[in-house]
Amino acid sequence: VQVVNAAGEPIPGAQVSIQKQSYGQTNAEGIATIHAELPVNETLLVEVTKQSDNLFYAPYFENISVKRGENNSFQLRATLFAVPKASNQALSIPGPPSSPESHTEEDQKIKAATETINTESTFSLPPTTGENEPESNQGNQLTPSSSSQALDIPQVDQNNSRLLTFYVESNSQALPHASILYGDPERFQWIEACTSNARGRCTLSIPHDFPGDSIVVMIRAPNYLTQTQTVALAQGDRFRFDLTRGNSLDIFALQRRYQSLTGLKGIRIYLGDKQLGLTDSFGFYTQAIPYGLSSEATLKLVSTTHIPNEMTAKLTSTAPLTLVQNYQQNAAANPRIFMLPVAQSGVQIGPNQLLWEEKVIRGVREQILNQHPFEETDMERVGPLMSKLDLSPRSLAKTGWQQTDLIHECEYALRPFLSDAPQPTLELSLIDSQGTVVAAAKSSLPPKPDDRLLRPVFKRLAEELASKIPFEGSLTEGIKDGFRINLSSQKGHALLVGEAMKIYGNVLESNGQQKIWSEIGKGIVTESNDQSSKIRIDELKPKAVAEVGNIVKIQRQTIRRESDITVEAKDKLDKHPLSQANIYFNDRWIAATDKNGNARISNEILSRRGFISVTKPGYRSLTEEHLPDSNAKINLFLQRDVLTVRIESFPEQALVKLNGRLLGRTPLYQTSEPLTADVPLEIQLENYRTYSRTISFDEDGLDLTGERAIKLEKDPRREARQLIEQGRLQDAIEVLNSVSPSSPDALLAYHELGEIYLNRSQDPIKAAAAFHRVTSRAEISNFTDKRFIGTHINEGVALYYAGEKLHQTDPESALTYWQKAVEIFNNAESQLRFVPQDQYTQAVHSLYYYRAISLQRSWAMTQKPDFLKSAHAAWKSYIENTTLATPADRNYALLKKAETFYKQTQTLLQDGPETAQRESKPDLPKTF
Repeated sequence: VQVVNAAGEPIPGAQVSIQKQSYGQTNAEGIATIHAELPVNETLLVEVTKQSDNLFYAPYFENISVKRGENNSFQLRATLFAVPKASNQALSIPGPPSSPESHTEEDQKIKAATETINTESTFSLPPTTGENEPESNQGNQLTPSSSSQALDIPQVDQNNSRLLTFYVESNSQALPHASILYGDPERFQWIEACTSNARGRCTLSIPHDFPGDSIVVMIRAPNYLTQTQTVALAQGDRFRFDLTRGNSLDIFALQRRYQSLTGLKGIRIYLGDKQLGLTDSFGFYTQAIPYGLSSEATLKLVSTTHIPNEMTAKLTSTAPLTLVQNYQQNAAANPRIFMLPVAQSGVQIGPNQLLWEEKVIRGVREQILNQHPFEETDMERVGPLMSKLDLSPRSLAKTGWQQTDLIHECEYALRPFLSDAPQPTLELSLIDSQGTVVAAAKSSLPPKPDDRLLRPVFKRLAEELASKIPFEGSLTEGIKDGFRINLSSQKGHALLVGEAMKIYGNVLESNGQQKIWSEIGKGIVTESNDQSSKIRIDELKPKAVAEVGNIVKIQRQTIRRESDITVEAKDKLDKHPLSQANIYFNDRWIAATDKNGNARISNEILSRRGFISVTKPGYRSLTEEHLPDSNAKINLFLQRDVLTVRIESFPEQALVKLNGRLLGRTPLYQTSEPLTADVPLEIQLENYRTYSRTISFDEDGLDLTGERAIKLEKDPRREARQLIEQGRLQDAIEVLNSVSPSSPDALLAYHELGEIYLNRSQDPIKAAAAFHRVTSRAEISNFTDKRFIGTHINEGVALYYAGEKLHQTDPESALTYWQKAVEIFNNAESQLRFVPQDQYTQAVHSLYYYRAISLQRSWAMTQKPDFLKSAHAAWKSYIENTTLATPADRNYALLKKAETFYKQTQTLLQDGPETAQRESKPDLPKTF
């Protein structure tokens, strides 16, 4: 059970009870974990409460039901709404006594009290956006808020996964220890799902946005034939599989590319000379192994598009066989790279800053990312994944994406960095999936952003990056003294003779039972040609065999030695370590700092005199002379530079305030002094909701452009208020009426629409309908969300006036409205203690007065004694629950009328119902 307040903050010490029995309290994080044995197939009440000296927390209730047969688990999120404890508590109206009741008189006086709608008598909820918005919204504030985050509306959680349940059996007997996998239709992989328990049951949780309307499932169990099935998700959430005894031949054909792995379709499977079939889109093929199979039977896999082109293995019928074969492309795969926004750290490269940036982006894309040996990432695939992770490209580059689905789509991020100190310079850094800079290069820029002058700059940078990046290729052909590989000089891999390479392939596990893919040895480049190169196998692990199709990876990481020198980069002001800072020696990149701000550099590199330079976005470049000495550590302190503030909005021309200071209108491109603390950002545009958030400047400054640009949302409530000020009441009504029920403004907009109908248009029927659009929501009708108690009261007031409007033309409907109003007031009475203190007095007056007048009007129309007695009790309750008022008080007139009506009903009840029937001839008002 997770317990939070209205602001989403955890509540410690909340009590959790089931069926009125306490099961513990929440911890400091607002979490209570409960293990309990509970009766099955019964509705059980979970109650969450919180005691406080200063606040009153409304309890939270939830029903659960334990099902038979399995352990049940429940995850509940309980929001406890709170208000300051008040001294004035609303009193309940006593129920109508069993004695006969009388009727009231002087109906004309009732008309005088209710002839027009008094705007002072409705319970108005203050607006919470725009110029009247409070400065802070505390967790116990119950005034309705326009914030969709604060509005706790129970909906179908679109982030929840769908739970599928599988039952595995054989001949109607449950089959335990069966493995179930499902096919990922985007990457064509098999994903481990679950393993069946003793009852043959297991569950799989698939994401809500699982592509397609069906799912491919594989079921495997020892001594049973492997089975694949496509199940339609529309058939439900429970599926049953029946396995047959036997031994299976299971073949997995996998294509490897850096860290991604996909199934390879179309690999031909032969048994001897007979073709059995082809691997499917997931690279899988299965078949029962026939009994009595010859021990000399040969299994052959043939590919015409990938290497190895042919692979053979001996097959017997004595045991099930699983064969995993890895394939590579004939040509070496280029690493896929996505480009980060250009980092500038506040530099001003002459008057053409934006033109420079445009030239850099286009030049990097055209002349580096779309040229060998690199490849630009498919952003149509990567973009949605980043949005799903709710991370920007820059944040991914800092933290890495090793544990995300992006690992299958891109190998590196490229960070361009424009700097003008000591001269205009462009730096490119390649960052891997672990957030480590693996290569970097920088070059001075020409005096103006000319494409012709920039081409050699991009060419030089690409060559330097290629000389440091660890490319992957494969063994393509066995030769006398080694292998040919598909990495070549012509493709730009910058391969050098004598360079070391790691070799990856299949190797038997220590138990000798199964082959696994891992590093199997090392090789040395013996020849580097334009089309291909040669390597010599330098060493191999035991039981490993180098063969065509093995992966080779250039080993360009420097081997660490005890004599290495540690270079540490820190912030000059607060001394915190700086990661991803690039270190150059005599303008050649030698290393980048890790997450701790350290870089280990070979003593051989720093054994001569030279200059060490350090660059990092957001900091001024630092260059120091290096003199070789015996020190094993070099400390470098970088000073923050001015930062770039880049903000775009849709629509444009929105006012931007940063830390309370007006910067200008969007699109905004400015510089700012270094700001490390969290500062508020506000973006305002007329008739649009104010965008506000707290931002933290990092070394990249603030970049809210492109995909991160601010998309402002229409503010229908503000627009409606402005239309009302202009006297365009009908236009304001249309604006509020058009708000979608799914909009975060919906509930507040409908409430304000009801106020307009009630107080300005004098149309209580439409007002009641508008208020009901709010109170009919589940979380509002049961008072889970305490902020809209006033809407319930206003709906009752509107229903009362609707009855007044119809009492002559449609008395039956009028009576129904009054009775419904009384019902609403009765339900809302117990909730008055949750109303904020500044609205509490008005809420009490509105509820008690209009309940009493509704009962009195019901009596006047029907002459039923029950209504008279209820009206008398309601007037008495109103007077007793209201503090003494002076003529200056806004509700003084209502209270004086209540005292008059109370005396009238008391007199009529004392005279008896017959007298009241005879003397009271109600003269109902003829006009509303």
